[in-house]
Amino acid sequence: MPKHAATKPAATKPTPRAKAPAKPRPKSTLSQVGDAAKLTAERKLLLKTLRAQAWNLSATARELGMTDASSVLRAVARYDLTAEYERART
Repeated sequence: MPKHAATKPAATKPTPRAKAPAKPRPKSTLSQVGDAAKLTAERKLLLKTLRAQAWNLSATARELGMTDASSVLRAVARYDLTAEYERART
């Protein structure tokens, strides 16, 4: 018997066909209202905290438990507070 016996190659499974992405289910009215309320509450809290911290982005980030000032700037843009931020900077 040879020192290194030939090994049988491992059987490969056929690759499954990729499924077309499923269309997302439409959200219920309850979910839509909840999402809108969440966004409104987050926007109000961000604005209140920015004002309380005199628009200091680092202090706001600390107060809200966010990573850093750039996270606050992204949130300012996401919640459409850019005009208020620009006014506060002048």
